[in-house]
Amino acid sequence: MKAIGTDLKYSIDDSYLHFYYARPSLQNLELHFIAIKDIISYTKPEVIILDPITNLMTEGTSIDVRSMLTRFIDYLKTQRITVMFLAAITQYTININPSDEGITSMTDTWIMLDEIPINGERTRRLQVMKSRGMAHAKGIRKFVISDKGVDLKPITRNGQEALLGTERKAED
Repeated sequence: MKAIGTDLKYSIDDSYLHFYYARPSLQNLELHFIAIKDIISYTKPEVIILDPITNLMTEGTSIDVRSMLTRFIDYLKTQRITVMFLAAITQYTININPSDEGITSMTDTWIMLDEIPINGERTRRLQVMKSRGMAHAKGIRKFVISDKGVDLKPITRNGQEALLGTERKAED
């Protein structure tokens, strides 16, 4: 993370940040859930990030994954823990499993990060798909990771801010 201007060493050393990692193929979904609950009882986190939930698709049917994630979300809500799920979605994963694991309806905020080609290069973009109960930006922004950190910028084409959504339709 130092390469993008963020040093996590102090947070790890001071026990503010913990990492747990395990390949989904090493244990079944239920054992993952139990292992994470054990870590939660020990570390007492305020926020959990599960990255990527799409790896869980290899360890069960969509119904099994949805069931496990539903129980996980319910458990975290009872513990008053904020959870952030990340998903590695590509056109390939959409073609083989077009669902979103069925959990977007259970989430309060959904932020999507994807890539599109602009001027011959892949450009990351970020947008808030929904944020229940609060005002939020509806625009799409370029998501830039550099040695200075993370930044959100307008999406441009040929040096001009690109018109997206309703602005683009009005110009057509």
